[in-house]
This record gives sequence, C-alpha cells and structure tokens, in this order.
Amino acid sequence: MFSLRKRHGFTLIELLVVIAIISLLTSILMPSLNNAKELAKRSVCASNLHHISLAVHTYAAEESDWLPPYSIHSVSINWDVWASYMAYMGNLFTPTGDIEPANLGFVYDAGLITAPAMLTCPSLDSKNAEGWTHHAYPEPWGTIIPEGSNTIRVSYNYNPHKAATDAEQKRYQRLSSYPADEAMALDVLHDWYLVAHDSAPGWNLMFADGHAGLKKSQYVYDEVSKGEWPCPGNDWVKFDHLRQTLEEQ
Repeated sequence: MFSLRKRHGFTLIELLVVIAIISLLTSILMPSLNNAKELAKRSVCASNLHHISLAVHTYAAEESDWLPPYSIHSVSINWDVWASYMAYMGNLFTPTGDIEPANLGFVYDAGLITAPAMLTCPSLDSKNAEGWTHHAYPEPWGTIIPEGSNTIRVSYNYNPHKAATDAEQKRYQRLSSYPADEAMALDVLHDWYLVAHDSAPGWNLMFADGHAGLKKSQYVYDEVSKGEWPCPGNDWVKFDHLRQTLEEQ
C-alpha cells in the first residue's frame, strides 16, 4: 500500500529569507546597473558632440569658413554666456518677433543635424531640466516657441567665447581661427541643477579638431554646486575660469 504524503508550501520564514536574499542582491546590483546606464548615456552625449562637430565643420566648409553665428542680426541682445545654448530666438529677442535660428539652430535648419535629440545630452534629459531638452518644445521642433518663452534651448554651450572688446560678438567667427585646444561645445555649464554627469563628476567637451570626451573635475563640480548668484551661466569670468579648468584636464 502506498502512503500519500501531503505536500507543504513555503513556510513564512522561508519566504522571508527569499525576499531578504532578493533585496540584498538588488541592493548590490542596482548601483552597477545605474552606473552602466550612465556610462551609456555619457557615450551617447560624446557621440552627439562628435556629430555636432561634423555638422559645424560642414557648415563652415559651405559658408566660406564662417561658423554658425550667434544670430542673423547679432545685435538682438548682448552675447552673454546663457545665449550660447539658445538654438532659436523669437518674441522679444528678434526685431520682428519671428522665430530665427541661433548658434546650433543654423546647422539644424541646414539639415546637418537630423534630429533634435542630438542636441540634447541624454543624462540631462533624464533629470528635471525640461527647458534644456528637446522634449520641452512643441513639434515640429525649432518652429514653435512655447507661450511665455523667448527661446528654444539645447543642452550644450556652443562657441562659448566672448570677444574682448565687443560683448555682442563671439571671439571666434571663422573655423580657421578657432584654437584646437579650446572647447567648441560642451555640456551646459550653468548652475547646480544642470550638471549632466554629476556621478563622475564631469562634462563632455568637443574641441575644434573634432574630438570629444569627458573631462572630470571635482573642483568645477563643487564650484557649480555652490548655487551662488551670479551662476557661471550668467557670469563670463566664472564661466571662462571653469571652462578653462575643464579644457586643461
């Protein structure tokens, strides 16, 4: 005669042990997974800057060495640090109020950048920085400025160099005059809440010769994180000091 044994499920203690093991493994693996995701985003960001470099060089080749300008009129407003991440201007910033390209908006209009996502750092895109991502603006991107705003912004400072004698003009207006060791574009360097790669901490920089990569600096991160006014995005002296520090890394 066969005896039938009654099968038992997991006991409460066994279930608690399993849950504890899963929680422990999750706590161990999650930082590694997050680090891997951030590394992937940094790589995409550097790739974006490389494509921007190709676009700017192609633009200059087609425009007799001229770089994408600050704006069509160049006298709409003073050339300040924060103006370097504007891609389109309208309303108060243009003589007619119509939308006009600025900086990297020229290469986008020329079809040399094919997607607005290429003008956005994916690390910054995942943070609370909507005004610096393409998702913040209506489609088709670059044609509609949201109500209450005057610009369409991207998450890279482009050609962020002020002429010594004229605050309304960029220092470098031709590609051939751009020093190879100075940044042509970089992750927006503005204030404490706009640090794209704060886990490094660092900023991706693209140089005039086309190479791009991450420049780590705890010092720059600490300076930006102070939250002082004026912030680097509103002060050329602070911005230039921190940009040069990154360039020298």
